[in-house]
Amino acid sequence: MNIVIAARTEKGLVRARNEDSYIVDRNNGVLVLADGVASCAAGHLASWLGVAISHSYLVSNLRMTGPPMDYEELLRAAVSRANTDISQIATLSGSRIPLLTTLVCALVVAPWLYYSSVGDTRIYLYGRSWGQAPRLQQITEDDNVAGEMIKSGRPPPIISQRHRNTLTKVIGSTAQLQPSSGKVALQEGDVLLLCTDGAYGLLDPKELSQIIESANFAPTAIVDGIIERCLNAGGPDNVTLIAARV
Repeated sequence: MNIVIAARTEKGLVRARNEDSYIVDRNNGVLVLADGVASCAAGHLASWLGVAISHSYLVSNLRMTGPPMDYEELLRAAVSRANTDISQIATLSGSRIPLLTTLVCALVVAPWLYYSSVGDTRIYLYGRSWGQAPRLQQITEDDNVAGEMIKSGRPPPIISQRHRNTLTKVIGSTAQLQPSSGKVALQEGDVLLLCTDGAYGLLDPKELSQIIESANFAPTAIVDGIIERCLNAGGPDNVTLIAARV
């Protein structure tokens, strides 16, 4: 598969600093995105460490020769390594400022997308893999109170913003955690969208789908269109996107 990728990050119009970080590694098909927790003073450092450590772990292992890899397990291990290292850095530095961040790692090995995540940074897939008509589907789970309510099968009639903002799992919060992971089949023409909550917190799946379609599925036009819409809505949060068309 020939993959076309575009990425962009914006501080927004309200926040003093951009807490998001990302890496696009076209040579290895690796996409990594993190959103530092805004309530901790070092969120920008935590997100940078998260993407750097997980990417380094993935690339070093992808270069190894030997039996066929379990890519899903490799991604879980990369996310876990980022969590362990960040927790150790915070402890060894003696810092009282926590290093907390979300993290999502994706690896395209045609015809599959493998992924692992902690927190509420999302991966969406727009394509026919989900049925006859193209549609946008969230494929990662949100590690927040709202996500736990939905997974329980008994969500309340109204899920508040507080439920969405309260993370139940985050990189750096504990030395041991269990990342979510999975894989999904890709078809030619599918669009992957990795995004922080600064995007999907303002734009619902219908609006995101409309932007993808109006951009004619071109990754650069997709990320520019979403960010422009977010800024026009007041830009209350950092916004970072990675779009890839397979």
